Amino acid sequence: QDILKTFHIKELRMLYIVYMFWILGWGLAFQWFSPYALQVYKTTPLNVTWAQFLVGIAWIIGGYFINDLLIKRFHARSIVVVGMALTTLCLVGMAISDSFIVFALFFTIACFPSAISWPNTLNLISMNAPADIQGKIMGISQSSQSVGFILATLVGGFIAATTIHVIYPLTAAFLCISWILIFARHLMQKKTTPTT
Repeated sequence: QDILKTFHIKELRMLYIVYMFWILGWGLAFQWFSPYALQVYKTTPLNVTWAQFLVGIAWIIGGYFINDLLIKRFHARSIVVVGMALTTLCLVGMAISDSFIVFALFFTIACFPSAISWPNTLNLISMNAPADIQGKIMGISQSSQSVGFILATLVGGFIAATTIHVIYPLTAAFLCISWILIFARHLMQKKTTPTT
């Protein structure tokens, strides 16, 4: 009910749509990394484990160190626009990779902008939320995230049952939709508030 209510709030509607497509795309990419690598590239579980180790390191560096530098210099909206664009390009790279090493490399690189985009999208939601729901906006966002991951699991399972090769083009498509929406919002808000 709280999630549905947020879609009736003009300031949050578009941001939650952006967030939902982002979670769908990234959720699919994250959840299906291991099974996709094992089935498509016939790599070993040990190789997948090492790749996930590197992914975790990249996420820590992006989410903590790089994000800390960026938020001191740029508006959250600009960070999200650039971060989502870079993440989308990396997912396109994953979709067209012809080897596990290239596939894993693109995913590792994707973690840098992705780890920056995620918290700053939540920052935008919080900054645009009306004062009377500020206290519960993070809880609502967490619920939206859970719904997004549930949908990603269902969509991924359905696709994998037919053709697993479609998964990463789909992740890139979801991220691209998310980026187009946030970029359009960014351009509109730049016209009305050129200083932010």
